[in-house]
Amino acid sequence: MGDMVIVAYRPKPGCEDALLALTREHVPILRALGLATDRPPLAMRAKDGVIVEVFEWREGAIAKAHENPEVLAMWGRYEAVCEYLPLKDLAEARDLFAQFEPIALWGRTTVQALARHQAACAARPSAQRDHSSESARVSWAMSASECSGEGVIRKRSVPRGTVG
Repeated sequence: MGDMVIVAYRPKPGCEDALLALTREHVPILRALGLATDRPPLAMRAKDGVIVEVFEWREGAIAKAHENPEVLAMWGRYEAVCEYLPLKDLAEARDLFAQFEPIALWGRTTVQALARHQAACAARPSAQRDHSSESARVSWAMSASECSGEGVIRKRSVPRGTVG
């Protein structure tokens, strides 16, 4: 058995689409790295727009994730578009039966795009994967430092192949 986790992400202004795209690819990437179980993840939206995700780590995987360059790069992308929020700070946490708006995680396009990404990563030599992960993290952090606003030009608000 693994560890079930519940995490809440408050999107930074103008970054909800990017956060949703990350949430949709999060668990499939963890699975491809052998870190998450096959238990279907859940995602939902609180009344104030906070995104809540529920998923299961494989036994011992949390510690391994803290040493994995691809996971660290993904967490860097999360930090660029959201802040983590304790569950106790959700208004819904005060309700006996907390209600959230469900978020669809899986679409055919998303699954196909992730399969292509995973195949491309697996085909690259290890050193190239590490370098690419770091380059992607730095690129993402630079481009996502401001997600929207006057004078900000973005060609894409979500990664290719995702539904957002």
